[in-house]
Amino acid sequence: MEKLHLSLSWDCNENCRFCLKKAPAQQVNRPLPLRDCLAMLKRARAAGCRRVSLDGGEPALRSDLPQIIKSALLLGYRKIDVMTNGTRFADPALVRLLASLSPAIRRRLFFCVSLHARKAAVSDALTRRPGGHALTVAGIRKLLAAGFTVSVSHVITKPAYKDLPAFAEFVLKDLKGVSEVVFSHIYPVIHSLPAVRRLYPRFSDARPFLDAAVARLGKGKVAVDLGNAEMLPVCLTGGREAFFVEAFLHNSVAAVTYDRNKLDTGDSRKLESMPLASDQFGERNKVKGPACRRCLLAPVCGGVWKFYAELYGFRELRPYGREFFSRLKVRGAAAAVGVSGDMPPAAAARRAMAQALAARLKGRRVRFVFPRSFDKKAAAGLLSFAAEIGAVKAQGKGQ
Repeated sequence: MEKLHLSLSWDCNENCRFCLKKAPAQQVNRPLPLRDCLAMLKRARAAGCRRVSLDGGEPALRSDLPQIIKSALLLGYRKIDVMTNGTRFADPALVRLLASLSPAIRRRLFFCVSLHARKAAVSDALTRRPGGHALTVAGIRKLLAAGFTVSVSHVITKPAYKDLPAFAEFVLKDLKGVSEVVFSHIYPVIHSLPAVRRLYPRFSDARPFLDAAVARLGKGKVAVDLGNAEMLPVCLTGGREAFFVEAFLHNSVAAVTYDRNKLDTGDSRKLESMPLASDQFGERNKVKGPACRRCLLAPVCGGVWKFYAELYGFRELRPYGREFFSRLKVRGAAAAVGVSGDMPPAAAARRAMAQALAARLKGRRVRFVFPRSFDKKAAAGLLSFAAEIGAVKAQGKGQ
């Protein structure tokens, strides 16, 4: 496993209308004890995890967060991400405490701060915390001033999507030093579905504003990522297929999660695969339209959420045929693509499909390197997909 997602608590000082997490039953809503945090970090590191994401709730509500971060760094994690709304970092004392870490250690510490609108009134309405926007902005500025690497996470919503280009400008001018902006669409989990229906914009409506924001950030030398690229059908990227695929690959690493408040299993001892990234989760919650049956990219595209299809239908979807790939010239030697042996076969094959697609969009073919005893059905599906898009000359292992 490459990455551990460690939930330190479900407590939060904001109440976002689209939050992925629902408050658990009171009797289990307890922060993970420090000794358990440290034990889980040690266990996951021994299992091969090199990156850890500390989330919540709001992890900065814990007074022992600096100790948890330092322990993770000393265990040898190459990268520690703190997923936060940033409001607690408006307190200079907390930032100074973290800034006391040695420079060599601090270079492995990253903060991803949620900011969902440029306008304070819109942001505070989305997070349901008056004054939250001002605190988040102050927290970002203090972290940047202390020399930390800071990215901004922005969930695309109906109230704010038309302001995306202005949001990009705000980041460049008012939050100078932010390294990356991660745009995401909402995960429509059951408890927030009524609110999500009111907040989720039509993809094609939001796309031109997102395109303008991406272009402006790129011109300003700020990196851009799609935080959950599998949620957006490839055909709705508007000519940005390569951007979509790179984002998918960046976010589809083998990962496990540990959360004491597992209401589905009640087992606080287990490391589990990330449920929202699983094929089973997609199959339960997504649907494809009639045009998808004709699309060569169907194996790497999850389709749209069922609720989205109910709201907006399938008219936006456009299938990719052979003519699209026939226009892409092939140049250079075939790129080697190693098929992961650390993921379930279907997930590993899907990631390798995305790698083949990324190579094909750049005008290259691929040859796959399979682990021993790789699932034959998954391998056959991978090779068939690669042949359809012209990423291999013919089907067959090793081509």
